[in-house]
Amino acid sequence: MASTLNLAQNEAVTYGQGPVLVLAGAGAGKTRVLTHRAAHLLQAKKLSPSRLLVLTFTNKAAREMRGRLHTLVGEAASEKIWAGTFHSICARLLRYDIERLEAGYQRRFVIYDPNDQEKLMKEVLAQLDLDATQHRPRGLLRQISALKNQGLQPADYRRRDLGFQELTLARVYAAYQEQLARHNALDFDDLLLLPLQLFQRFPDLLQRYQRHFEHILVDEYQDTNPVQFALLRQLAAPQQNLFVVGDVDQSIYSFRNADFQIILRFQQDFPQAAVIKLETNYRSTRPILVAANTLIDHNRERFDKVLLAARGEGEAIRLHSARNEYQEADYVLAELQRLVRSGKYGYGDICVLYRTNAQSRLFEERLVQQRVPHQVVGAFRFYDRKEIKDLMAYLGVIYNPLDSLNLKRILNTPKRGLGAKSIQQLEQAAERDGLSLWDALQTPAILAAMPKRAQQPLQDFLGLMQRLRDFKGSLAELIQALYTDSGYREELAKDEESFEDRDTYVRSFIQAAEDFMAPDPETLLGDFLQHLALISDVDRLQESGQLVRLMTVHAAKGLEFPVVFVTGLEEGVFPHVRAILAEENDDDGPIEEERRLMYVAMTRAEDLLYLTHAQYRMQRGESTYQETSRFLEEIEDHLGQKLSQTSVFDRPLSTQVPTPPAASTVAELDDLNAGESVYHPDFGSGTVEKVYISGSRPIAIVTFPGGFGKRILDLRSAPLQRL
Repeated sequence: MASTLNLAQNEAVTYGQGPVLVLAGAGAGKTRVLTHRAAHLLQAKKLSPSRLLVLTFTNKAAREMRGRLHTLVGEAASEKIWAGTFHSICARLLRYDIERLEAGYQRRFVIYDPNDQEKLMKEVLAQLDLDATQHRPRGLLRQISALKNQGLQPADYRRRDLGFQELTLARVYAAYQEQLARHNALDFDDLLLLPLQLFQRFPDLLQRYQRHFEHILVDEYQDTNPVQFALLRQLAAPQQNLFVVGDVDQSIYSFRNADFQIILRFQQDFPQAAVIKLETNYRSTRPILVAANTLIDHNRERFDKVLLAARGEGEAIRLHSARNEYQEADYVLAELQRLVRSGKYGYGDICVLYRTNAQSRLFEERLVQQRVPHQVVGAFRFYDRKEIKDLMAYLGVIYNPLDSLNLKRILNTPKRGLGAKSIQQLEQAAERDGLSLWDALQTPAILAAMPKRAQQPLQDFLGLMQRLRDFKGSLAELIQALYTDSGYREELAKDEESFEDRDTYVRSFIQAAEDFMAPDPETLLGDFLQHLALISDVDRLQESGQLVRLMTVHAAKGLEFPVVFVTGLEEGVFPHVRAILAEENDDDGPIEEERRLMYVAMTRAEDLLYLTHAQYRMQRGESTYQETSRFLEEIEDHLGQKLSQTSVFDRPLSTQVPTPPAASTVAELDDLNAGESVYHPDFGSGTVEKVYISGSRPIAIVTFPGGFGKRILDLRSAPLQRL
């Protein structure tokens, strides 16, 4: 085994007892190290497979890890290892012990996705008589998610010194949790928070798992949040056999409550920890890595680490400055077609990256027009389609009848002649008698009190659900029976124009059930629903077939491609405007995360890296001048060409402004102050709001009238003149 590893990798794999932090740079073989470490513990240290816990963050990474373990230690041993995502492993723990909590949860709980959570939140707001237009459900869910990821239950939050708005959030949080428990449902954050609650309240349970897991291995440690860290620290407490692999330079998920400070303070939390650096990159060529190293060195909060290229020299990074975003898209299309025609690369070797999903439109339009096969990762999710969500709702109620949210969804789906008033009357009766909606359906007195026209449809529905719950066939056969017996297929067939496509989606869903494997046939339906709830966009990435991939940089984390285009490299686009505005207020954290995001984008490329930017981009219906991204300036010496400034010739023809005198030089603007008036050839006259230094760049924020708004301008290059 050691012969396939370099010296640093072998040191990490064979290290003895105690905490270990492996700082694994991009492309440095972290998955190889993690899986070989697992194999070493099983084979050389004679560890029982079931005593090993291996955690990662995505289903894709977990599948890859299990595949490698299968190869290294055999199928029998690999199947016994507790290997999976944090969420899937925590869900497994909860299946065993969630009933210990007094909230009323049962083992056959369901997991609500963001759409289900939003529906439930709307019900909570109605229950509390709060206006959903003033208290936005998504915003409240984000705030509650942040509280959960800090480990705060409603009671913990209420004990704080709260203002009026915070008191409202506390009420909403408590009511939301009560409704989840009533539906026997969990959201994604509960999957992490409730095991921590169990461990805190039941020391015997914690001790059982502490004794069971002799070694814990964690991938992508830089992406952990406070609750995940608390779980790891408690589980590893007795022997501290915690082996974590991560790279602070690739920490890009603060919006998901990840805290990169956790990896930075590993040696504080575990003073006896060994730190091993993996700095040999096996993915990218030298020009890409030298530029990436130069870029990330501008960040202050990081471990000192330099990636070295095992592959040696390669082609220079290619920079393209387009006049506008349309020409940028044309260039990307022409270049990828040229690469494919050369015979060296196929469409499947190429990935186009952008900072936000909104940028994908022009690239996708060009690819469609030229009939280039492609996949947009993060587009409308298969499992978010109405027909799939409807069938999943049926399965959820079959598995967990307390799931009133999904029960309401399917009561009149397909249409059974049940009006909104009848369903509301049924809900009110359940509320009055302290029953779940399912129990109310099965109560003869409640059914008898319903309107005559609703009684037979409700009895028919109840009979259908009882038959489906008693169904003895396979999971795929159950869904097929549900699809036909419920009348759902017949309902879809009424729209001849859309039926073929929608029926194809349903058949794909049935095939997904056919393909799904569960360790225990008795838990097949529950495991399948859990699997669907935890799927992410990247998990659906088609790994075979010649398709150009289009995705955000966030979605590209963990992936690699021979050819990568990183597009939209302009101030306010990449880095994002929110990070720049935070920087104005002396908060460098968001800019450092944007730089890490750029580092991730660059290091996805194996052979060729293209960096593109537009000199003008449509903003609020106007073509506006774009400052070149600071990230391009930070690596300018490695681009093989200087960044050109926009000339008067390049300006949009529609721009009608008086010809100004020559622009002032930076020396003439170095004493520019807030409140002064300035002139820009594209935006006209404006007022300086703020002047500050970003790195070595003198920056002015100027407000222009006429719909141009605030512009962030680099005084070294912007064609500004003091008035």
